[in-house]
Amino acid sequence: MTIKKLKLTPKERIAEALGTTTVVMNGCTSNAGTCTPGPQVFDATQNQEGLVVTHGSANDKGFIVTSVKSTGSQYKGGTGTIIADESPGKTGCRADGDFENKMIPENTVIAHNLCVLCAALQEPRAGNLIVYGEQLAADDDFLQVANNLLSALWERQDLNKSGAKTKLGEIVKTTFGKNKQASEGKFRDPANQQHVNYNTGATPEKGTIGQLETTEAAPTALSYLIVNREKKC
Repeated sequence: MTIKKLKLTPKERIAEALGTTTVVMNGCTSNAGTCTPGPQVFDATQNQEGLVVTHGSANDKGFIVTSVKSTGSQYKGGTGTIIADESPGKTGCRADGDFENKMIPENTVIAHNLCVLCAALQEPRAGNLIVYGEQLAADDDFLQVANNLLSALWERQDLNKSGAKTKLGEIVKTTFGKNKQASEGKFRDPANQQHVNYNTGATPEKGTIGQLETTEAAPTALSYLIVNREKKC
């Protein structure tokens, strides 16, 4: 599963939905021209089911809206919603929720989306298997690391300049071996061909490291090398 985008409603729209709107109106002495404030336009009793009540003697008088102001409500958190499926015997995330384009989704929908996101972020990421220099030279991340290491030698290159990236790539190919055969010839084969004596006695057995790999002495030798290396570190 790949998470590409997290779609969230802008906080301004949420504030509009949660807040209250105040409309300020001034009574006028007539219904034309510039509003001249005057009495006997609005009835003294207002806020009756959202109606604006005019006075009985308003006649042809009018009113004007002078301002509209939105006031956001203060957020009050509740007990919270568990992001995982809480159904008896269920594990993991809920079933897919309602993904319609709603300005403010239901709590369970938000919780489900967060659950899916968390699960995706926890999935192991498999790296590319790189075994020789030509593959390393084609890997931008490796070139960046190699280039940063060169800064200690005052040889760090600007990889955005023409030819700099190619030049560094050629150095990597030469160092690690351009192809698999060249790489194994530089690192794997020489190690395999090193001769060692193993076992005890007047005539200890002798063989290459490659041959030793298949013997019972290999695990013991590996443990010995690891322990001694840790002592020196």
